[in-house]
Amino acid sequence: KIIGYLDQGSYPHHWANPHCYARKGPIFLFNKLIENPWMGLIIKPKKPIRFKEKLGEKNLPLLQKAIDTGRLYITLESAKGHYKNFVDSPALVSMVSDICIHDGMFASTAGLESYLSGTRTVIYDNMGFHESIFMNEDNKNLIGFSNFNKIWELFIKHFDKPIKGLGDWSRIIKYFDPYQDEKSSERLTYLIKLLLKYHDTKLSQSEILEKSFIDYSS
Repeated sequence: KIIGYLDQGSYPHHWANPHCYARKGPIFLFNKLIENPWMGLIIKPKKPIRFKEKLGEKNLPLLQKAIDTGRLYITLESAKGHYKNFVDSPALVSMVSDICIHDGMFASTAGLESYLSGTRTVIYDNMGFHESIFMNEDNKNLIGFSNFNKIWELFIKHFDKPIKGLGDWSRIIKYFDPYQDEKSSERLTYLIKLLLKYHDTKLSQSEILEKSFIDYSS
Protein backbone atom coordinates (compact mmCIF):
# COMPACT_ATOMS: atom_id res chain seq x y z
CA LYS A 1 0.00 0.00 0.00
CA ILE A 2 1.22 3.47 -0.88
CA ILE A 3 0.70 6.45 1.42
CA GLY A 4 1.13 9.92 -0.04
CA TYR A 5 2.24 12.74 2.25
CA LEU A 6 1.77 16.38 1.20
CA ASP A 7 4.26 18.20 3.37
CA GLN A 8 3.78 21.92 3.97
CA GLY A 9 6.48 24.50 4.35
CA SER A 10 7.73 25.38 7.83
CA TYR A 11 10.12 27.80 9.48
CA PRO A 12 13.00 27.55 11.98
CA HIS A 13 11.28 29.91 14.42
CA HIS A 14 7.77 30.95 13.50
CA TRP A 15 4.47 30.95 15.32
CA ALA A 16 2.50 29.64 12.30
CA ASN A 17 4.30 26.38 11.58
CA PRO A 18 7.72 25.86 13.16
CA HIS A 19 10.00 22.97 12.18
CA CYS A 20 9.60 21.34 15.59
CA TYR A 21 5.90 20.70 14.85
CA ALA A 22 6.15 20.10 11.11
CA ARG A 23 8.80 17.36 11.35
CA LYS A 24 6.58 15.07 13.45
CA GLY A 25 4.64 13.69 10.48
CA PRO A 26 7.59 12.69 8.28
CA ILE A 27 9.47 11.18 11.23
CA PHE A 28 6.42 9.12 12.20
CA LEU A 29 6.01 7.84 8.64
CA PHE A 30 9.71 7.09 8.18
CA ASN A 31 9.61 4.81 11.21
CA LYS A 32 6.46 3.07 9.98
CA LEU A 33 8.01 2.61 6.54
CA ILE A 34 11.08 0.96 8.05
CA GLU A 35 8.95 -1.31 10.26
CA ASN A 36 6.47 -2.40 7.56
CA PRO A 37 7.81 -4.01 4.35
CA TRP A 38 4.35 -3.85 2.73
CA MET A 39 4.32 -0.05 2.82
CA GLY A 40 5.36 2.47 0.19
CA LEU A 41 5.67 6.18 0.93
CA ILE A 42 5.66 9.24 -1.33
CA ILE A 43 6.52 12.60 0.22
CA LYS A 44 6.04 15.86 -1.63
CA PRO A 45 7.68 18.68 0.32
CA LYS A 46 6.30 22.12 -0.41
CA LYS A 47 9.87 23.45 -0.22
CA PRO A 48 12.15 20.49 -1.03
CA ILE A 49 15.37 22.43 -0.63
CA ARG A 50 14.47 23.08 3.03
CA PHE A 51 13.18 19.62 3.90
CA LYS A 52 16.39 18.42 5.52
CA GLU A 53 16.50 21.63 7.55
CA LYS A 54 12.96 20.86 8.70
CA LEU A 55 13.94 17.38 9.86
CA GLY A 56 16.97 18.60 11.75
CA GLU A 57 20.49 17.19 11.68
CA LYS A 58 19.82 14.39 14.14
CA ASN A 59 16.99 12.97 11.99
CA LEU A 60 18.93 12.82 8.71
CA PRO A 61 20.15 9.24 9.40
CA LEU A 62 16.49 8.22 9.74
CA LEU A 63 15.72 9.84 6.37
CA GLN A 64 18.59 7.91 4.78
CA LYS A 65 17.43 4.68 6.39
CA ALA A 66 13.95 5.26 4.92
CA ILE A 67 15.46 5.96 1.49
CA ASP A 68 17.52 2.77 1.75
CA THR A 69 14.34 0.68 2.00
CA GLY A 70 13.76 1.40 -1.69
CA ARG A 71 10.13 2.15 -0.87
CA LEU A 72 10.38 5.90 -0.35
CA TYR A 73 9.99 8.42 -3.16
CA ILE A 74 10.79 11.96 -2.09
CA THR A 75 11.71 15.09 -4.00
CA LEU A 76 14.58 16.93 -2.34
CA GLU A 77 15.36 19.35 -5.17
CA SER A 78 13.51 22.60 -5.80
CA ALA A 79 12.91 24.34 -9.09
CA LYS A 80 15.83 26.43 -10.31
CA GLY A 81 15.77 29.79 -8.57
CA HIS A 82 12.82 28.87 -6.34
CA TYR A 83 12.10 27.13 -3.05
CA LYS A 84 9.21 25.07 -4.44
CA ASN A 85 8.97 22.08 -6.77
CA PHE A 86 6.50 22.54 -9.64
CA VAL A 87 6.90 19.11 -11.24
CA ASP A 88 5.49 16.68 -8.68
CA SER A 89 2.08 18.22 -8.09
CA PRO A 90 -0.25 17.15 -5.24
CA ALA A 91 -2.54 15.60 -7.88
CA LEU A 92 0.30 13.52 -9.30
CA VAL A 93 1.25 12.24 -5.84
CA SER A 94 -2.34 11.42 -4.88
CA MET A 95 -3.15 9.62 -8.12
CA VAL A 96 -0.44 7.03 -7.49
CA SER A 97 -1.25 6.68 -3.77
CA ASP A 98 -3.85 4.52 -2.06
CA ILE A 99 -4.54 7.29 0.44
CA CYS A 100 -3.04 10.70 1.17
CA ILE A 101 -2.23 12.83 4.18
CA HIS A 102 -2.14 16.61 3.94
CA ASP A 103 0.10 18.15 6.60
CA GLY A 104 -1.50 21.20 8.18
CA MET A 105 -5.02 22.51 8.50
CA PHE A 106 -4.07 26.18 8.21
CA ALA A 107 -3.77 25.87 4.40
CA SER A 108 -5.32 22.79 2.84
CA THR A 109 -5.14 23.53 -0.87
CA ALA A 110 -2.85 20.58 -1.62
CA GLY A 111 -5.24 18.29 0.26
CA LEU A 112 -8.16 19.66 -1.74
CA GLU A 113 -6.32 19.07 -5.00
CA SER A 114 -5.51 15.56 -3.84
CA TYR A 115 -9.13 14.74 -3.05
CA LEU A 116 -10.39 16.26 -6.30
CA SER A 117 -7.94 13.97 -8.09
CA GLY A 118 -9.91 11.02 -6.78
CA THR A 119 -7.90 9.89 -3.75
CA ARG A 120 -9.11 9.71 -0.17
CA THR A 121 -7.27 12.42 1.74
CA VAL A 122 -7.00 13.12 5.46
CA ILE A 123 -5.54 16.20 7.12
CA TYR A 124 -3.10 16.11 10.00
CA ASP A 125 -3.62 19.08 12.30
CA ASN A 126 -0.51 19.86 14.32
CA MET A 127 -1.55 23.36 15.34
CA GLY A 128 -4.74 22.79 17.35
CA PHE A 129 -7.46 23.84 14.91
CA HIS A 130 -10.23 22.33 17.02
CA GLU A 131 -13.00 24.29 15.32
CA SER A 132 -12.83 23.35 11.67
CA ILE A 133 -15.19 22.08 9.02
CA PHE A 134 -12.81 19.15 8.64
CA MET A 135 -13.22 18.09 12.25
CA ASN A 136 -16.44 19.49 13.66
CA GLU A 137 -19.32 18.73 11.31
CA ASP A 138 -21.44 16.73 13.74
CA ASN A 139 -18.27 14.79 14.60
CA LYS A 140 -18.96 12.57 11.59
CA ASN A 141 -16.08 13.59 9.37
CA LEU A 142 -13.13 11.24 9.21
CA ILE A 143 -10.95 13.85 7.58
CA GLY A 144 -9.13 15.96 10.17
CA PHE A 145 -6.99 14.41 12.91
CA SER A 146 -4.61 15.81 15.51
CA ASN A 147 -3.03 12.47 16.38
CA PHE A 148 -0.82 10.51 14.00
CA ASN A 149 -1.31 7.27 15.92
CA LYS A 150 -5.05 7.59 15.28
CA ILE A 151 -4.46 8.14 11.58
CA TRP A 152 -2.21 5.10 11.41
CA GLU A 153 -4.71 2.94 13.32
CA LEU A 154 -7.47 3.88 10.88
CA PHE A 155 -5.22 3.33 7.86
CA ILE A 156 -4.38 -0.19 9.01
CA LYS A 157 -8.06 -1.00 9.44
CA HIS A 158 -8.90 0.66 6.13
CA PHE A 159 -6.32 -1.36 4.20
CA ASP A 160 -7.88 -4.53 5.58
CA LYS A 161 -11.47 -3.41 5.06
CA PRO A 162 -12.35 0.04 3.60
CA ILE A 163 -13.75 2.43 6.20
CA LYS A 164 -16.71 4.41 4.93
CA GLY A 165 -16.04 8.12 5.23
CA LEU A 166 -12.30 7.96 5.87
CA GLY A 167 -10.70 10.73 3.86
CA ASP A 168 -14.01 11.31 2.09
CA TRP A 169 -14.85 15.00 1.59
CA SER A 170 -18.17 14.41 -0.16
CA ARG A 171 -20.20 15.92 2.70
CA ILE A 172 -18.26 19.21 2.60
CA ILE A 173 -16.81 19.45 -0.92
CA LYS A 174 -19.65 21.79 -1.96
CA TYR A 175 -18.05 24.52 0.15
CA PHE A 176 -14.82 24.31 -1.85
CA ASP A 177 -15.99 23.27 -5.32
CA PRO A 178 -19.67 24.11 -5.85
CA TYR A 179 -19.53 23.19 -9.55
CA GLN A 180 -17.82 19.77 -9.38
CA ASP A 181 -17.78 19.49 -13.16
CA GLU A 182 -14.02 19.48 -13.80
CA LYS A 183 -14.31 22.69 -15.82
CA SER A 184 -12.63 25.14 -13.43
CA SER A 185 -9.82 25.88 -15.88
CA GLU A 186 -12.35 26.72 -18.62
CA ARG A 187 -14.19 29.17 -16.35
CA LEU A 188 -10.95 30.78 -15.21
CA THR A 189 -9.73 31.13 -18.80
CA TYR A 190 -12.99 32.78 -19.83
CA LEU A 191 -12.80 35.25 -16.93
CA ILE A 192 -9.22 36.15 -17.78
CA LYS A 193 -10.22 36.77 -21.41
CA LEU A 194 -12.93 39.17 -20.20
CA LEU A 195 -10.49 40.98 -17.94
CA LEU A 196 -8.04 41.38 -20.82
CA LYS A 197 -10.82 42.56 -23.12
CA TYR A 198 -11.81 45.43 -20.82
CA HIS A 199 -8.22 46.13 -19.84
CA ASP A 200 -7.62 47.46 -23.33
CA THR A 201 -10.27 50.15 -22.77
CA LYS A 202 -10.04 53.37 -20.78
CA LEU A 203 -12.13 51.98 -17.94
CA SER A 204 -10.96 52.19 -14.36
CA GLN A 205 -9.83 49.08 -12.51
CA SER A 206 -13.09 48.78 -10.58
CA GLU A 207 -15.11 49.21 -13.80
CA ILE A 208 -13.06 46.52 -15.53
CA LEU A 209 -13.76 44.10 -12.69
CA GLU A 210 -17.46 44.98 -12.55
CA LYS A 211 -18.04 44.57 -16.29
CA SER A 212 -16.02 41.36 -16.43
CA PHE A 213 -17.99 39.80 -13.59
CA ILE A 214 -21.31 40.89 -15.09
CA ASP A 215 -20.40 39.35 -18.46
CA TYR A 216 -19.11 36.22 -16.76
CA SER A 217 -22.36 35.79 -14.82
CA SER A 218 -24.63 36.35 -17.82
